[in-house]
Amino acid sequence: EEKRVTSKLSMSQVHTYPIKGDPKRGIPEEILTEFGTRASVNETTGEVDTVFYKYITGYKQRKLPKTFSWVGKPDGCFGKERIKGDRKYLIVTEGEEDAQAAAAILSKFGGSEVRLADVVSLPNGAALDTVTRGEIDFFSNYSRIYLALDNDPVGDKARDEIADWLCGFAEVRFMKHDPTIGKDASDYWKAGKTKEWRLMIKDAEVYSPEGI
Repeated sequence: EEKRVTSKLSMSQVHTYPIKGDPKRGIPEEILTEFGTRASVNETTGEVDTVFYKYITGYKQRKLPKTFSWVGKPDGCFGKERIKGDRKYLIVTEGEEDAQAAAAILSKFGGSEVRLADVVSLPNGAALDTVTRGEIDFFSNYSRIYLALDNDPVGDKARDEIADWLCGFAEVRFMKHDPTIGKDASDYWKAGKTKEWRLMIKDAEVYSPEGI
């Protein structure tokens, strides 16, 4: 498993930064507030240079475009803290931006059955690592889990392994992103393809382990 790099920042320092995200992603402020996402701004350019994704007891720090480190001792799945525990479906994405985009898409369809799904991201990308395995009690709360991993070689490789583990305690379904639109929920959100992403939930394929 990839070794985590510890940030030089403290939790108290991160808490001084405003609720804010990567402006290129276009995530609404109310969604960023739900997830507790913060960002620092470069004093010279005035642009966001680092985004902090809130986990239980810590943050994942992303220095744009894609250098990661950790503040505190984050644990569990991203987005877990915002869950109230009264929904039976869960959507799992590969990254924090995808989880926020998925939540933003679902928020546009309030009152529908689709809105009855919680959303989290795997903590370390498309990998069935020890942190993800440690979330077995959390995943067991759901009767159906949708895997919305990236449509790329890394996501494809991890999909079956993660599904095989999850199907021990929940029905697992695959959401397949159309590469002509994008490889993940963030791409769909930026492209304005919210209805198309919603339909992917309806059309999700039920996973069946080999030999069953």
